[in-house]
Amino acid sequence: MSAWGLSNFENDSALDWVSNIIEHKKVSSLSRSIDEFIANFSIEETTLIECSVFLTVAETIAGLVGNPAEDFPDELKDWSETKYIKIEQITMDNAIKGIELILKDSEAREMFLDSGYYASWEKSQKDLIKRLAE
Repeated sequence: MSAWGLSNFENDSALDWVSNIIEHKKVSSLSRSIDEFIANFSIEETTLIECSVFLTVAETIAGLVGNPAEDFPDELKDWSETKYIKIEQITMDNAIKGIELILKDSEAREMFLDSGYYASWEKSQKDLIKRLAE
């Protein structure tokens, strides 16, 4: 995975996921993606790419409920405006749980700890939690 910034949209995995849903004009169940990540999360087994995609899904959910990140991609915004996707509270709660798992111990956390940018990345994830909780 190539990452060039601290935002959850500033990596190849995120942009591939965004491109994929826009190209296919649909997305598989966001809640299923969230639930599967939580159910299968393992500190030893969950990859950086899986964490990055999960954070992109969580960002998409925040955007769909009216709390997008400042760098929410325009093409994703345009795509989401053509859809009616109901987001249940349990999905937002589970997205927060997943972010907390990533923050506690994950390959993504380790990457940012090693990079020296952990505090800024952590702040970005806590902001996502806040936007999901509103």
